[in-house]
Parts: sequence; structure tokens; C-alpha cells
Amino acid sequence: MKKLILLYFLMLGIVSTGQINPDGTVKQPPRETKTNPRNPTSTSGSIGIGIDLGGIIRSIKRNKNCNQVEVVFPPNKSKYITDKTNPPIFRWKSSKSDLVQFYKVELVRIDGKEKTILYQGETDQTQFSWPDEVSWRSEAAGKIKYEFYVMAVAKNADTCGNDVDGIEFSTTTENPVVADTNEDETPDGTTQKGGKALADTVKGDLTLGVGQSQKTDKIIAITPRNNASFKKEKLPDFTWRVDRIIENANFKIEISEVLPTGTTESIFIRENIKETRLSAKEVVSKLKDDAQYVWKVSETFTGISSNPSFFTTGSCDVDLQLTNETIECLGYEGDNRRYKICFSSTYQSTTGDLTFTNTGSGLFVYDQSNNPLSATLVSLQPQPGPTNTVNYCFEVLVNPGVTSIGFGLQGDDLDPTPITCQPGASLMINDLPNCLCDDCDSINLDYSNFTVSPQGTAGNQYNIAGNITANVPIYGMEIQIQTYSYTAAPAACSNGVTSIEESGMILLPSTSINNVTNLQLFNETQSGSSSTNNNASKTVKYLSTAPINGPIPINLTVGLPGPLPGFDATCCTINYRVCVKIKVFYDREGCKSCTFTKCIDFTNK
Repeated sequence: MKKLILLYFLMLGIVSTGQINPDGTVKQPPRETKTNPRNPTSTSGSIGIGIDLGGIIRSIKRNKNCNQVEVVFPPNKSKYITDKTNPPIFRWKSSKSDLVQFYKVELVRIDGKEKTILYQGETDQTQFSWPDEVSWRSEAAGKIKYEFYVMAVAKNADTCGNDVDGIEFSTTTENPVVADTNEDETPDGTTQKGGKALADTVKGDLTLGVGQSQKTDKIIAITPRNNASFKKEKLPDFTWRVDRIIENANFKIEISEVLPTGTTESIFIRENIKETRLSAKEVVSKLKDDAQYVWKVSETFTGISSNPSFFTTGSCDVDLQLTNETIECLGYEGDNRRYKICFSSTYQSTTGDLTFTNTGSGLFVYDQSNNPLSATLVSLQPQPGPTNTVNYCFEVLVNPGVTSIGFGLQGDDLDPTPITCQPGASLMINDLPNCLCDDCDSINLDYSNFTVSPQGTAGNQYNIAGNITANVPIYGMEIQIQTYSYTAAPAACSNGVTSIEESGMILLPSTSINNVTNLQLFNETQSGSSSTNNNASKTVKYLSTAPINGPIPINLTVGLPGPLPGFDATCCTINYRVCVKIKVFYDREGCKSCTFTKCIDFTNK
């Protein structure tokens, strides 16, 4: 239903902002810029993801053999306090990842009925970190709503179309960032005031991305992946992305061979490229077998460029990808945290199988400083050359200083010659989940119907009775007298505590939990004194072999200070306050519990 609603609004956005070409793509009109004199901002009048509306329309032609993308983190409608949390790392999964060329992402800010596109980009990963150019903490206190979209661009787009999914989330800033009111000169000579570049300093055809601040960003090379190895005929297209929108962009790509001397020799140059893609077919004829190459992309007007990216050609044809990673905290062990990480290993090769028998092969786990971490993992499985996927999980114990966990697989060398053909891939998880247990936030106890009545005629024992109802099945209960207090009027009509049984003790055998009187209790036995009462305790415990649902009857006989002999409630009034700590066990295997406190006020009248 969520996707149908999204698609409905997308269709409305298309009608209002573009025309549909015969091939199903959308002809976009120039963006309309609205200006607020107090806070200049560029806004988009369309609704929803604007990175490929034509592709979204084509995604209607979906069948069970097509990919479906789903955002898995953060959950929809998530809420964050920017002063206390780091930005989330967006994660998604594809039902048929082998059908995906790459992913397009879009981050949108919602201001009433206006939507501002803060970021657009492409990636071949299934995760996306909060962009550096978008401030996480606001310069003004208050709440901000966002939308995040991801589109899986299909290899077989004509058959299946491109699938898209999106979520909403919000942030609240309690202590806003204080903007710098001084003017500073940027490296390109423009002037910044109040921490933001002035829009009127932009010259020529260079324009800012919608909702973005002026910033010189590098071009990001995507495919061929850095240090990958291919057979020439399987070389993927050259693709890249820019972390801002550049109108009328002209890209230049240069490919050079890395010679044995370490120098490079240019073999291919193409200029005036309007898209962020170059077909590999234009390059293959220039390549040699068993050679290394480096490629680089630049934008001619802005001068920004990518880092050099390397690939090799030859008989080594391997593709190892780690995807669908998840992380769960299993709890604290002292000051250390134990995490469980699961991931999928997808392998394809015409050179050989993925194996882990040689020294140096296998799973490696490391922290943010590349220090190795010890991990517990079942044995790795060989993966044959045809495309296949194996799922793994491992546990790792980290100290308080670890803020990120990286992991990867390193396979055996597949080439017996001096040429190395060794599959390998790795991932880094920067957003470690909180290990503090929050299960008790969703567990509630109802103990509102407790009553108190005298037990016997001595005036120093009372029966506290009622039902305890939990909103989850429980496996046991521990009840402890945490504190007690009393006041007598007149004060001289009570001698206070005259025996251990009168000091706020739970007394057996008249006490019961769930109608059971044979309870575990913690009493004083070490002294060996003949005056020790083994049926008096501050704490009693009841455990069940099966989960308990519904009301649980409680009857506590509690000993308290009473009036002097011969005095009754009419001439010696005593007011009591007894606070009881109730611990309920909701996880039998993990022995997990939640604790609640109930205070009861009553009198001896």
C-alpha cells in the first residue's frame, strides 16, 4: 500500500512538472526556484523521488522474476534527537541483487507542502551514509521531517523496470549549532558569511544542487571497482557519480596502462561526456591481456576529479560481494560489548572456486583503526564459480573504544603463476547499535487492585493481596520488601521493632505467589542461632516451568511494628508505608527480567 500511495503522488508530480516522452521517460522542465528573503533556499515543486521518474513508471511492469528493493534501516517514521545521536546509515536490500546495475539515492527535506532535495547520488553498495554537505544538527531548535528514497536501476530495465522504495523520518535539535557570523574567504575566492556561501558569487554554468550548499566535491568512481580483475570481454561499463548537481556538465575520462616501470601510458581519452557513464565496448579493443590499468574522471568546468581507480585484465575473472549485512548487540560482558553480525557472500568467477584453505585466507575482522578483532564463526564454505550466495553470521567481543567494526573475506589465490588472482571483499559498519537493554520500555505491570488487611489479632502482621498482570508472558517473579516506614499516634503507644519478624519481613508459610506457598526465599542461616526464623525473609521468588498469562494472585504476609500489648487501633493509630520491588522474568532462556516498584500506604484501623 505504501508503494501504491507513493506512486500515486509521483504521477501527480509528473503531471505538474514534466511531459512523458514516447519511450516512457519524462521530459523535465527547468526547476522553479522560490526565495525566502530571510533564508534563501531552492525548492522543488514535484513530489517524491526526482532522480528517474521515467524509471519509476517503468517499474510498474513488475513480475516475480524482477528485483524488488526495500529500505530496511532506519525503520519508517523513525525519530532522532540530533544532540544525542549520530546520523543513521541507510540500508536496503534487493530480492534479486544480481539484476541490479547500481542504486540511486535521494534525501529530501519536507517543509509543509514544499520538498527540498538535499542530495542525489549513485552507489553500487546497499548502504548510504549521511552526506557531509547536509548538516545533521540544525542551526535552529525544532523538528525537521525528511524522506529518503532508493531506486534499484535494473540491468533488464526494458523487461522489469527500476524499483523504488522510500521512508520518512524526523530529527529534533534541542541545542542548535551556532553559525559563524564572521566572513571568511574560501579557497576559490568566494565569500562566506554566517557559515554559508553567498548565492550571488556563483558564476558561469555552475549551479548548486537543489538545497545544497556550495562545496567542491570529488567525483566518485563506481565501476570498474578499484583493484578488481576482469576478462576483457566482461569489463563493466565505466560509471561514476558526483555529490552535487552540475548543470551542463562535461566529463572527461582518461584510461592509462600501468607499465612494469611504474609509469603510466595513456591509451584512451574521451571528452564532452554528458552522462555519468561510458560504455566498456569503446575501450575493450584498446586493452591488453594480463595488464593493469588506471582510470580517472574529471569535470572540465569545475575542475573536480575522481581519485585514480585501478583494474587488471587477464585470465583472472572473479567477483566477490558482501551484502545484506546486519548487526545485533547481544549484551555487555563486563565493560565489553558482544555483537552478532550476519552477511551474504555472493561469488561469481570463470577462473575458479572460492576456497579458504591457504594461510592468510578466511574471515578477517578489524576496528576503525584497522586493529584485528577476534571473532567466532563456523567454518567457511567453498563457493563454486557459477553465481551463488552463502549466508554467514559471526560474533565479536569489542572493548569500549571500538566505534566501528569492519570485516571481510579473503579467498585463496586461484592462479598458480606469479600473477595473483585472489578474491577478496570487505565492509565497514560505522553505526554500532546501542547495547543498553530497552526491552522493559515495552513491558507493563498492572498492580492497581492491592488491598491490605490484618493477619491475626496481634496487630503486627498484615496481608497484602491482589493480582499482578503483565502485558507479556512471564516465567517467574521475585518480590522484595525494599523499604518500610511507620508513625504511631501517640508515639509512645508502640515500642517499634521488638523482633526480626516485625522489621518489614515477608513471613511464610502464609505468603503465596500464583497460589504456590513453596517459594524460594533468602534468609539468615549463617549464624546458626536457635532464634533464627527460617520462614522470615526480605525476598521471595517463584519460578514456573511454563509461561504465565493473565492475572497472577499475590498474597504477602508482612511483619511490621505494632502497638503495645493492650492497645488497639482506636487508641493507637499507626500509619504504614511499604515499598515492594517486583522483578518479573520474561525470558526463561536468557534469564532476562524487568523490575518495578509499588508503594502501598495503609493504617491499622
